[in-house]
Amino acid sequence: MTTGDEVKAGKYELVALQWDEILSKPGEPFNFRRHRRGDIVTLNVEQARRLLAAGAVVPPGAAKRAAADAARLAYEAALAQLTPEQRAELASEAAGGKRRRRTGPGESRPPGDDVASDEDDAAPAAPRPTTPARPAPAAPPA
Repeated sequence: MTTGDEVKAGKYELVALQWDEILSKPGEPFNFRRHRRGDIVTLNVEQARRLLAAGAVVPPGAAKRAAADAARLAYEAALAQLTPEQRAELASEAAGGKRRRRTGPGESRPPGDDVASDEDDAAPAAPRPTTPARPAPAAPPA
């Protein structure tokens, strides 16, 4: 968190869902401008101090940098879960395009893996049986 001495007037990115900037002066009819998350707003020192303390604004681009850092950390955590062979295969795919290999019987593959298997060559599965239609209700007595 920044101290009051470090806060400056200027442009900030809104990270709160919304912020209503009051435009009217006391005694005038109420007038405001509604800003939404992601908007770049120009704040005076007092507004900046208050909204920074609340965590409602950040310097422009800071939210995207934070999201990119979080995505990078998630990617690195996912890579750490892979075997060395899987990492090597992933690196070769990134370097020279996607390479397809076959899996043998009994070999497993991670969900969503774009690797051909013997199961891919099998005949399509038979359609699922459907339940028979119910008979029409009997006609009411006349």
